[in-house]
Amino acid sequence: MDYKSLKKYVPENAAKVIPAGNPACPVNGRDVYKTLAPHKTIVMACNIRIPLVIPGIMRAARELDAIVAFELARSEGDLEGGYTGMTPGIFVETILAAAKKENFSLPFVIHGDHITVKNSTEAEIEGARALIAAELAAGYTSFAIDASFNEIPDNARITADLSRPIAACGLGLEVEVGEIKSAGTEAHLSTVEEAVELMERL
Repeated sequence: MDYKSLKKYVPENAAKVIPAGNPACPVNGRDVYKTLAPHKTIVMACNIRIPLVIPGIMRAARELDAIVAFELARSEGDLEGGYTGMTPGIFVETILAAAKKENFSLPFVIHGDHITVKNSTEAEIEGARALIAAELAAGYTSFAIDASFNEIPDNARITADLSRPIAACGLGLEVEVGEIKSAGTEAHLSTVEEAVELMERL
């Protein structure tokens, strides 16, 4: 399939960082999710903790004619590099370099996974805000704001606040209703009522 027509779905913030002659096609996550919503399908999200796996993922995506999401969570790649050493800018540059080397022109998503806000302090919120700004500037096309560590009223307030620049750009947005507990702790699955309450508050 010729994917050149899909270049129109590359959002402006991503288009700005793609070097001339690079075939990369990082599309808007929102467009992907809306297009696939009626279908029983999934998008594989790949946490790229080491760059060596990127070419293999691109080759598999090409073989399967599949769209994938390349992602890092806040803990994996923040403004200081997280535990991977990759800042948002380094992460996107690494993906684009692999796309150039592999001549990879299939559409893909660059996702800021689990932008966590573990409490309602101003410092914690501002840290997430700064990371979102850096990810937008780097060319991310989809985001997951995770304020699920907080009770639903605070979760909704924080999420609504932090999502404004993402919504203004019309990019993909995921939110979290419930915290996944660590192994060995008491488990609690989010209820339908909790999910509805969060959506109504947003």
